[in-house]
Amino acid sequence: DMHPDGAYQYSKILSVNRLGVVSGSAKIQESGWMSDPFRAYLSDGVRTNYLATFGGRDSFCYVIDDFNRIAGSAQLDTQPISSAPFLWDGTTLHNLGSLGGNAGRVNGLTSTSLGGAQDWIAVGSSLTASLHEQAVRFDINGSITALDGLGGLSSRAWGINFAQQIVGQADTPSGDPRAVLWENGVIVDLNQYLPSNSGWVLTNAVDINELGEICGNGDYLGESMAYRLSPPSTQPLMTAVLPGIAGASSSVTGRGFSPGQKVALVYGFALGSTPVPGFPGASLDIANAQIAFVELANSFGRIRFHFALPPRAHNVRLFAQALDLATGEMSLVTEQTIR
Repeated sequence: DMHPDGAYQYSKILSVNRLGVVSGSAKIQESGWMSDPFRAYLSDGVRTNYLATFGGRDSFCYVIDDFNRIAGSAQLDTQPISSAPFLWDGTTLHNLGSLGGNAGRVNGLTSTSLGGAQDWIAVGSSLTASLHEQAVRFDINGSITALDGLGGLSSRAWGINFAQQIVGQADTPSGDPRAVLWENGVIVDLNQYLPSNSGWVLTNAVDINELGEICGNGDYLGESMAYRLSPPSTQPLMTAVLPGIAGASSSVTGRGFSPGQKVALVYGFALGSTPVPGFPGASLDIANAQIAFVELANSFGRIRFHFALPPRAHNVRLFAQALDLATGEMSLVTEQTIR
């Protein structure tokens, strides 16, 4: 029971962030309606905030980010009933618009700069004027971008990571749903990563993490099953420091390193160049880089560093990179402001 006064008949949690704040929808008691409305909400376990709508009865929240922004779908004051995708930034409920149809929703949300609470990108779907569901990207400048499909009539975007990789579902020309990835504006059918005799057909991709790992649903030998897919990468991958809060426990996770070998987490406070000892010509992309920790990658080449950020790190601009000490390969640099 996430509401201290219990003044609702039904509630559902659909998303939680790294701060432990949850969001979802609840059926509340409110006069003026023939039946009680659903309202999007967020709650930290002590206080619950219910969101308004765009004049209609119901609103539904599907995602929350680490800045306590929530997004979903809210009804308009129209007949027949219509809805619009929304984002609430803590003070304002934003109508993100449509592709000409009378319904839309946000399913995924990310920041465009770690530590930058003002910037975001959202993904979801919108009905077109011809009443086909279309996967879309919503940007903070108010633009809506329709994402390419696989030749079928409908598509929808479900998740997005900090690298702006988007996952979802798109229909083929024959109407068969397929799990897809959009990267740099190009759509990829995720089934291309599977061996031809795998027995799998990936039909939907629900979310993607900061390492590019994807989860979703598919058919395996005729049975509906969940899956996790790790697409190949040309270099090691590393997350930022998460959740990146001064004085709190944090972690960095990576994959694509040499199994069983040492990996160094290095950091600095500006971009630049630091030579890598033992690997002539190789340089880290951080000025005056310092080694913070060294850990062994597991048998799958995955690595995780656990540590606590000191309170004095608040508002510090931090650059980090992971270095495979066996091969000299390194991840891309992450850049963030510690909160």
